[in-house]
Amino acid sequence: MIKLENNWQQKTLENLEKDFWGEPTYDSYLVKRTHEIRKLPLIELTNDDIAMMLRQEFSLGYIVPLAIEKLQIDILSFGESGNEGAIMEAILEISLDFWKVNKDYWHAIYTILDDNLTIWTFNRDKFDNALLNEK
Repeated sequence: MIKLENNWQQKTLENLEKDFWGEPTYDSYLVKRTHEIRKLPLIELTNDDIAMMLRQEFSLGYIVPLAIEKLQIDILSFGESGNEGAIMEAILEISLDFWKVNKDYWHAIYTILDDNLTIWTFNRDKFDNALLNEK
């Protein structure tokens, strides 16, 4: 797990990762937007931006803790596109390998889900099994 600096949310992914992608080389909304997101301070990311980065599994060491903060406030965090629960839907699809290495984040999400059983009623089996069956 990445040790987060005190002011990490005021920095861009490019600054935090010291990885500058340059200009997009493919003409699609997804490619262009992910390049734009990497240049924004994390505090400026929208719920849709966070969900997009989670679905692409880009920069998870920074995007997951940001998502956790949002989900602790509202498990159904709306995106600007009106997609209720977009962040949680995206986080539940992250590959199992990430959760095995980042167990504290897994436990944080698991707790959020357990605290909201009557609100989040969608399938979470894949997520739960990532670590529950690992003994």
